[in-house]
Amino acid sequence: MKIKSLIFIVYLGFISVYIYKLQYYSSVDAVTSFLLFLNGMIIPCVYLKRKINIFEPLFWFSIYYYFLFLSSVWLVNTNFTESLLLQITEFYYPLENIFKLALLIILIGYISFLIGYELFINKTAYQARSNIKIHRNIKFSPHISILLIIIFVIIGSTNFFYNIKIVSNFSIVEYFQNIKYYGSYIGERYGLTTLGYQLYGIATFIGIYEFKRGNLNRFLCYTLILSYIVIYASKGRITQTITTIIIFFLANLYLNKKNINKKTIFTIGSFGLTAICLFFYRRFTELRRVYHIELNDFLEVLSPSKILFGGGNLPNIAALMKILDSWALDIGFLYGKTMPSGLFVFIPSFMKGDIFKGNTVSWISKNVWYQGDQGGGGIPPGILGDWYANFGYLGIVLGMFLLGVTFSKIYNYVLRKDSYILLVFYLFFLMKFVFILPKGEFSRLSYILEPTLILITWEIIKYLTFLARKKKSSIKELQLI
Repeated sequence: MKIKSLIFIVYLGFISVYIYKLQYYSSVDAVTSFLLFLNGMIIPCVYLKRKINIFEPLFWFSIYYYFLFLSSVWLVNTNFTESLLLQITEFYYPLENIFKLALLIILIGYISFLIGYELFINKTAYQARSNIKIHRNIKFSPHISILLIIIFVIIGSTNFFYNIKIVSNFSIVEYFQNIKYYGSYIGERYGLTTLGYQLYGIATFIGIYEFKRGNLNRFLCYTLILSYIVIYASKGRITQTITTIIIFFLANLYLNKKNINKKTIFTIGSFGLTAICLFFYRRFTELRRVYHIELNDFLEVLSPSKILFGGGNLPNIAALMKILDSWALDIGFLYGKTMPSGLFVFIPSFMKGDIFKGNTVSWISKNVWYQGDQGGGGIPPGILGDWYANFGYLGIVLGMFLLGVTFSKIYNYVLRKDSYILLVFYLFFLMKFVFILPKGEFSRLSYILEPTLILITWEIIKYLTFLARKKKSSIKELQLI
């Protein structure tokens, strides 16, 4: 507790000095400075008051939410001149006024979320320990599961190496040197599938379960995990790769009944640093492929802060500012239209067509205001922008409150159960949805497809185990006759 208090005091001093300099050395007024101070302090205050539990939704949601404050600081330091999201569109109201409004909304949104979360969270949630009784699961045949693991690994590996052959003639080095291009367009431009990758992921999580039961040795289990990470990384989705690694990391901690310590903090920090390095590597390789730019020119022309905050690659207050300023006038509220967008992933591809067009805030904002000038699939509005686009200011207050209630209820439920498959499902929900939500929107729920496929495979193995035991029992009865 003393270390946490010392860190908090140092941080408080740093923020106070920064706000003081803003007041006397820039054009930022007192109201903006005060709102910046509150936004910078509220999450550290929560961490100071509560015991940290890295399995809680509050922990991961708050980490990414904090980047809204960092984005705000970057905008102020650059005098609102370097954000691409502000440069290529127009505002109805002065940027300074919209900036203040956005800061207030960020603060109110987090407070609403926190109230909903704390009202319903189990007060002993920070003491979470695994009660999963893996060795006692007699409904799960190791022979059947190992057989499926082998089949899925063969299919996934074949899919991966076939894709590598088609796009880079078996040159894995070339593939990863141009990972942004190959990973992003492997389906769209080359007409290739990555369905086998999903099967490899299923095999990996079933493999972890069998390792904990003593039916798979450590070397094979770790080989499964590492090779799956490489296959997943080949999609060129840096954030998703890192969150997948963290899922494995959290599963290991939970199953071994461990919580946060210095080693855990160092590991999580390493994941964050790795993510940043991989992100810039991907960006550099893409610019080198297209413009033949060298590393020195890349470092001189493109500042890291501009890449991270200027284009919406992290939770970004600029996207929220545009929505608060123009959505009601240019588009109008959607009244829940985008809420089920994450479930579209369960619709077969041949039936989807252009179903995402007009059904996500990111797609609408990109095509109405930015005319596709930004790369990728859309301009992430953040959960605050998504709530506002659907229900206005009331949607932000009530919506964030309901999110807090929902996340706490889900976590409470997971704590009461002793299911490995429920743990896997929860960790995907935690890292692919809860963590990313400050930047994303409800369409992020599409990432529950992978744990759903794992769950289906899990139930198939249980059913096949039941049939095998029933057949064996019938044979014994016939022998007795």
